[in-house]
Amino acid sequence: MLFGNPKLTALEHRVAAENLDVKIAAARVAQSRDQLGIVQSAQFPTLDGSILEALPSR
Repeated sequence: MLFGNPKLTALEHRVAAENLDVKIAAARVAQSRDQLGIVQSAQFPTLDGSILEALPSR
């Protein structure tokens, strides 16, 4: 007990648990935004890095 009061201790535990829930929710929102960015990137054209050399004609 931080303050020697059971009600304050219970409140402290509740706040700690709720803050953890908020952090988890915020992480899930960030993850969803990242996934949305990946999905939306498929709408844009892509570049291929391979180059074919032309053979000289004989």
